[in-house]
Amino acid sequence: MQPDIEQPQPRIPRLLAIDDSPMIHRLLKARLVGERLEIHNATSGPQGLEVARSLQPDVVLLDIQMPGMDGFAVLRELKDDPATRDIPVIFLSGASEPESKIRGLDMGAIDFVAKPFDIGELKARVRSALRIRLLIKMLAQRAQIDGLTGLWNRTYFDHRIAEQIAHTQRHAGGFAMIFCDIDRFKDVNDTHGHAFGDHVLEEFARILVQSRSGDIACRYGGEEFAILLPRTDAMEAMAVAERFRTRLRT
Repeated sequence: MQPDIEQPQPRIPRLLAIDDSPMIHRLLKARLVGERLEIHNATSGPQGLEVARSLQPDVVLLDIQMPGMDGFAVLRELKDDPATRDIPVIFLSGASEPESKIRGLDMGAIDFVAKPFDIGELKARVRSALRIRLLIKMLAQRAQIDGLTGLWNRTYFDHRIAEQIAHTQRHAGGFAMIFCDIDRFKDVNDTHGHAFGDHVLEEFARILVQSRSGDIACRYGGEEFAILLPRTDAMEAMAVAERFRTRLRT
């Protein structure tokens, strides 16, 4: 499967509000009703962390002053967890002390809105946070694409094969992997130059993406490539590999 980084995420953006006040949650739902948002609530720090990890929201509105686990402690946990580290956090607080704002921003919050908040300002800040979230996702995806061939790179491969192994351990079925390289590729570079070698890699990648829907072609490194084949047994994988070999010969 060839990467497609131009397709937007189809789902509605998710907003998670973490605040101990039920009134704030009712107010947010009422005032943000016209926004294209899926709004979720949590009334404590621990609950907010649990929901954030399972929901993976696109933006978090986080109250500073909550009993037990305050907003600073929640923010620290969010930023320490790789699964939630990149979620934009906007602090909501009745406190207007500069020290609180500075501390929150230094810890990784992207914005700060004081209560009672102006709904127009809040909407604008949420939209800004969603744009930041989208840019972060796009940059992260681009970082997993090989610049020469356009295939997924080694980082993406390592991530997906770990997912496949975990899925296989939980569910029935399995997957296959084709690992291949281009024979005597160094001789190609030495004889015809690296520009021609790059063209060979690009053409080989083009062959690999002409596979079945759902297969994942990656450039493993240099002239080495890997193709993950979900829900595929050994015989099917051999047939796919043979088709690649035949196309390469022609």
